Amino acid sequence: MAEISLQIPSKSDNSDQVATLANLAMHNTYYSVDEFVILKVENVLYRILKSVLTAQSEFFKDLFSPQFSLVIKDDKEGSSNSFPIVFEHVRQVDFDRLLSLIITGLLDPTVAKTWRSEQWMPILDLADKWQMPAVRQLALDSLKSLAAPHIKINLGIKFEERSLIKSGLIDICSRDAPMTETEATEIGMESTLKCVVIREKIWKKALGESSRSYSNVSYSNIGKSRKNKPSVGRITINLFPANQHVAGYVEEAFLSGILKVI
Repeated sequence: MAEISLQIPSKSDNSDQVATLANLAMHNTYYSVDEFVILKVENVLYRILKSVLTAQSEFFKDLFSPQFSLVIKDDKEGSSNSFPIVFEHVRQVDFDRLLSLIITGLLDPTVAKTWRSEQWMPILDLADKWQMPAVRQLALDSLKSLAAPHIKINLGIKFEERSLIKSGLIDICSRDAPMTETEATEIGMESTLKCVVIREKIWKKALGESSRSYSNVSYSNIGKSRKNKPSVGRITINLFPANQHVAGYVEEAFLSGILKVI
């Protein structure tokens, strides 16, 4: 049988190692003492590193802070499957999308490339409630390009986000078609009246500017008739306000106080 020899470190070796460790400092940022937390959304359990949540959210920073732990009823909450932190009124599918954003999506925009406006709206709601500024801004930017005008206005009012209101108004006021019945119903009578007032002001201003300029006049179908008589064709005056002009008019409406309530 082969002999096995064990080398037992001497007391002096141990003391040297302890002395070496005592001289080491833990990095303030990159020495992780992270731990997992158990969350429950609908009937699904999640086991997530606390740092994943606290890196993007002031809400979770406070939730996991020592000060907050002094006032919660049960210090076991979030420590196991039997004692998860429960989030009511949150859908699993929305929480899954939020996690995909804060884990990879903020670095990889293709994660949410195919999402529609109805999928971004719950993300905006959760990001606003849980104080996630980076996710909130990403949701706002996405909704500006994806959501219908009346949805932008409603969301802008709900979240006190002026940029969304402006985006919705620009969409409504820069198009030829008037507001639809659905749009008026969705945003309510008061907001509809304000939109109508702003739209009217914008068009009046556009009409006034067009009457002083020939740059919007175009000629078409100029030629000869079958009887070889000159044909003037059609003269088209384009009174449709350009989008960049509408943005300026909407900004004026904010500054003038028309949009204090909407």
